[in-house]
Amino acid sequence: MAGDVWTILRREYKQRVKSKAFVLATLGIPLMMIGMMALSVFFAMMAVGDDENRNLIAVVDSSGVLADDLSPRLARIGYSTVDIPLDPPSEVTSALAAADTGTYTGVLIIGSVGPETGSALFHTAEVPSGLRRAAIEGAVVLAALGERGSGSGFGSLAVTVSTTESDDAVAVDEAEAREAVGLGLGFGGGFVLYMAILIYGSAVLRATLEEKQSRIVEVIVASVRPTHLMLGKILGVGSAGLTQLAIWVGSLLAAVALGVGLVQGFLPEEVSQILATFGGQLPGLSILALFLGYFLFGYFIFAGLFAAVGAMCGSEQEAQYATMPVVMLMVAQIMILMPIIQAPNSTLALWASLFPMFSPVLMWARVAAGAAAGWEIALSFALMGMALVGCAWVAGRIYRIGILSTGKRPSIRELARWVIRG
Repeated sequence: MAGDVWTILRREYKQRVKSKAFVLATLGIPLMMIGMMALSVFFAMMAVGDDENRNLIAVVDSSGVLADDLSPRLARIGYSTVDIPLDPPSEVTSALAAADTGTYTGVLIIGSVGPETGSALFHTAEVPSGLRRAAIEGAVVLAALGERGSGSGFGSLAVTVSTTESDDAVAVDEAEAREAVGLGLGFGGGFVLYMAILIYGSAVLRATLEEKQSRIVEVIVASVRPTHLMLGKILGVGSAGLTQLAIWVGSLLAAVALGVGLVQGFLPEEVSQILATFGGQLPGLSILALFLGYFLFGYFIFAGLFAAVGAMCGSEQEAQYATMPVVMLMVAQIMILMPIIQAPNSTLALWASLFPMFSPVLMWARVAAGAAAGWEIALSFALMGMALVGCAWVAGRIYRIGILSTGKRPSIRELARWVIRG
């Protein structure tokens, strides 16, 4: 068995990795991602230098100690400061009105602070660009950290940005960085898993159909058992997919690490500190191993189903109809992915992520959001393992008979007979 499976695996793997489409996709997609990231960083850096005529910030320091350290930090990112006294209150009111009319870029009000927490409000007429906003927040947070280091009793500081364009205020601190990275990993990683499983599973379907239509399979099964042929094909296509996925993930992580390192050398300390905060939330080896595990289990479950569909169909048109139930199972995951990310601790999120067909995408999203307990992750792998064994058994029995069958597609009753009688 091992020799037959290995021979087919090697043939399928070499056939795919040597194709022009594989090489172009494997190298082209990382280059495209790196180019898009470079453009984003370029435009973000340009945004730091814009609005040169609006660079005056009024500072109202209720703490009485942050203003001196804050002024030089804001100066490094292109802002001058003017101190506004708390008394009389009309001074603060006038400053806020000046910010609304554009006389000031904004008014930075530093509230009272305690040994553990503090707050600051930046009021501006319009929302600043993302990197400029990060620079201002970084300046305030670093000033507070400097005072904490000097023994002044400052704890962590959350910065809130409010504008006259909206009544909504957004608090920004390190917790937001974790939430943003978790959201990106959950949705982005889940979508990548969905696409990878669908693409490589469909490749197994097409490979099975091609061999069946060309009648080559009749020659192959004369020396190889059909189930060994199916297993070798699934492993070969999966190995090619795993190679491609590893190159993509490795390139992306390398690009992010290199890009952040290069950009930090050209940015002020305040912006670099914000980038470092986000960089500290990037996935480690353990979460990458989980990502790989969910891909492998998801691929093997669905690849077996796609192989069975390919074996029982005689044409691509028949296969399109026959694969609809399998494809709908995959599409259902994406349809509820965002609700799961938004409420990862809900009852729906728990039970949906434990369903073996949904676990690869949905449990991954909960892991990225930090909502999945260890026992839930372990249970999801156990359930996926049982589903994998069951799908492989059913697919193998259908494949063994269907790969040599001709004529019309079998009915549900005939499929049941194939599975029961083998």
